[in-house]
Amino acid sequence: MDYKNCELYKIKRKRDLYALLHTDENKVNDALYKYKVCIKDGKRLLEKPCEELKKIQRNMLYKLYQLNFPNYVFSGIKGKSAFDNAIYHINCRYMLKLDMSKFFPNIIEIKCMNFLNIN
Repeated sequence: MDYKNCELYKIKRKRDLYALLHTDENKVNDALYKYKVCIKDGKRLLEKPCEELKKIQRNMLYKLYQLNFPNYVFSGIKGKSAFDNAIYHINCRYMLKLDMSKFFPNIIEIKCMNFLNIN
C-alpha cells in the first residue's frame, strides 16, 4: 500500500494535523474528554461521540480514503461488504473470529500520535 498518497502521511506536528482536520487543540480536548455520552443497551456500553468529534473523524476518514487499499481489505471500504469478505475467503481452510473487547476506549492519543509519527 502506498501511504504517500495520503495527506496524513506528511504530518509531523500536532498543529499541522489539527489544521489538516479543520480543528484546533482546544476543540479536540473538548470533544474527547468533556462531552462523552454513554448509554447501556443491556449487552454492552455504547459511546456516542459529540458533533465536534464526528466532524474530526469524518475529516480524517476523507484523508484515509486517499489511500489505495489492497483488494483483500473490506471493512470500512465503500462498495465492499461482509458478504464480499465471505466470498473472498470461501475456499480457506480456517476461520478466525475475533471480538475486540473495549477496542476504541483503549486507543489513546499517544498511540495515535506514534502511529502517525507526530511529536
